[in-house]
Formats: sequence, C-alpha cells, structure tokens
Amino acid sequence: MIRSDLLLDGLHGLIDHPLRSALTGLGIVFGVAAVIAMLSIGEGAQREAQAMISLLGLHQVIVEARPIEGESEDAIEKRRSTLGLRLLDGDALLEALPQLRAVGGRKRLKAEDLLPRPVDPTLITVEGVDAGFLHAAGLDLVAGRRLLEEDDAERAAVCVLGIGAARLLFGSSDVVGKQVRVDRVWLDVVGVVRQPTYGTRPVEGMEMEDRNLRVFLPLGTVLGRFEKEWKAGEPAPTELDEQILRVREGEDIEGVADVAEVTLLRLHHDVRDFRVVVPLALLEQSRQTQALFNLVMGLIAGISLLIGGIGIMNIMLAGVVERTREIGVRRALGARMRDVELLFLVESTTISLVGGLVGIVLGLISASIIASATGWTTAVSGSSLALSAGISALVGIVFGTWPAMRAARMDPVQALRHD
Repeated sequence: MIRSDLLLDGLHGLIDHPLRSALTGLGIVFGVAAVIAMLSIGEGAQREAQAMISLLGLHQVIVEARPIEGESEDAIEKRRSTLGLRLLDGDALLEALPQLRAVGGRKRLKAEDLLPRPVDPTLITVEGVDAGFLHAAGLDLVAGRRLLEEDDAERAAVCVLGIGAARLLFGSSDVVGKQVRVDRVWLDVVGVVRQPTYGTRPVEGMEMEDRNLRVFLPLGTVLGRFEKEWKAGEPAPTELDEQILRVREGEDIEGVADVAEVTLLRLHHDVRDFRVVVPLALLEQSRQTQALFNLVMGLIAGISLLIGGIGIMNIMLAGVVERTREIGVRRALGARMRDVELLFLVESTTISLVGGLVGIVLGLISASIIASATGWTTAVSGSSLALSAGISALVGIVFGTWPAMRAARMDPVQALRHD
C-alpha cells in the first residue's frame, strides 16, 4: 500500500517542474493516441463488415452468373455449351441439398424510364425476381404482400418496392395500390419491403447494394415483357444474374457451398460461368485481414510507447542525479530504501498515466476527425480504453523501476555530501 505522504511528495515533485513533466509525458500521449486511433479504425471496419455481411445473411450462399471472356476457340465453345444461370439450376439445388430452406433467383433490368416521379434510373435498380427471392434475401415486408408464384407464371403487371425506392418515386412509403411505370409498362404496387441500411465500405470479394432502392418485378414479367431479343453474334443472355440459397440454421454452410458448386458444374458441363460466394467466409476473411492490420498498427503505436518509456527513464535518471542531496536527507531522516523507490515510481507512473489519459482524449478526437474526413466508420470499445490506460501505467512502472532502484541504493552519506 502506497503511503499518502509519498504520493503527495511524488505529485509535488512533478508540479514543481511542470514543463519538464509535460515534455516527458509527450511520448506516452502520442503513443496512446495512436493506439486509440488505429484501434478505432480497425474496430469500426470490423463492425461495419459484420453488419453488412449480416444483411447479406450469415445463413446464405450466393451464386453469381459470370460471363466467359475471350474470343479464343475454347471460350467460344464454352459459351455454346452452357445456357448460363437458370431457374432449373435452383430446382436442382433444392433437390440435391435438403439443407436449403429456400432458393431465389433474380435478373437485373436496365430500365431507362421510371415514373410517377422522374427519377434518375441509376439511383433505383429494377430487378425481376422469382417468388422465393424476397424470402431468401431476408427482406422484411412493410406493407401489402410479397410476389407470388402466380404473378410469375401469369407475367403479372405488379411490383414490390423497396422502402427507399417508394419514397423516391412517391415521396411516401404508403404506396400499395398505386402504379409505377417502368419504361412503357405500368405496374401495380402490391407491397413494400425493407432491409436495414448499412455503411458504404465494401467487403472484400462482395459488392454491397442497398436493396431498399429496388423495384422488384416477377421474373416471368421481366423475361416476357422486357427482355430484348437476342441478336445473332452476341453472347446469349443468362436467364438469371444471381441465385440466393438460404441455408437452414445449424447446417455446414461451406459444405453446402461445395456441394452446390459441384452440382452446378455438372449441370453446366464443367463450365465455370458462375461464382459461389459464402458471406460467412468473407466475414472470417475480413476478420483475419483486420486482425493483421490491428497487429501492424499496434506494433507501430507500441514503438511510440517504447520511445515514450525511454524518455521517462532518461528524465527520471537525470532527476535522480539532480535530487541526490534530497535523497540523502530523506534517508538520514529515516526513510527506507523501499520508500525512496516508491517515491520515484509514483512520479514515473503518474507521468505515464496522465499522459495516457490525455492520449486517450486525443485519440478519441482523432478518431472523430478521421471519421468526418474520410467517411469511414470508427468505433472505440471500452476494452481498448482500459487497455490503453493499463499499458500507459505499466510503461511508467517498467521504465521507472531502474531509476527508482538506483535512487534507493545510494549511500546516504555520499548523497548528503553531494553538491
């Protein structure tokens, strides 16, 4: 237990030399600030990635159509041997994989005109989807109903709007029963769906899209009323651009993805005109990348703390020489070696701890500035604050121990004779 008089004496020693104490703690201030700022970037990126992947679905496998590039004979032959991603692929996957809850396909439509409000077509995506897509994609129904198999089979002139698209087109989300014109076709709005919004930073290996800004049409309607005629010499259009496989909870998602890939290769005559994406695997990859980033940034910030600790040791050693006579007087008046050690340890630890607290404040300000200037998401966890404060105190103890021991081991007689 540290005696209160030693604590007060240590604080007085620092107060008597405020400029020296402040300069001594600068290394700790900047080191801790760097740690907080770097950890905030890493933590923010990790939370954002996890939120975005969660929106895609941790229980989903996504199959994306991929064009076969090139004009070689091999590429041309591959294009001729496959029809691309099709609805029949989804049926085959449902039959081959009992682990699937639902399969949903979609086809993007390049709409050139949207009404009732003139809206830039690049802001809103128009897609044809089958009856299972909205469920497989995990979209919540806000109003009305979802698309039905009957809508698909009858090529019905109906649509479901994402809540963001509804507000852009009508200025409100109360739109069930109203009409939307896509190019020259008028469609009845039968429902509104919503997906929670997320940040804008992409996850490696996956393009992030806001499904709130979409107009969903029955797939049969898109293929029957909007699909342009295929011209000879052009690559044949695929029936689907993407399929989402919703996996039952508790199942091995990566195992499902492997079986899906083998099944699709067999159906596509061993032509890889698709890509299988596992959001859960992307999340793990993002975590590993972020952990490496945090490690590198932590090492860089740790160098600053090391330099700060060396600065504290240097100043404390100089202080021992400067206060040699004071040490002799204290020993002559009955102070023990342990008391002298504690006196100097209090000073070094206080410098380091106060520097750490100032560094935490500076780090929080830096994280806020980084977020405002770059648009990145930053987040500071309580554990990182506690860790930074603990490390700063530890630096003071570690680098103050040698000066404290040197002061305590002085010969009291020689110390009193010191000029």
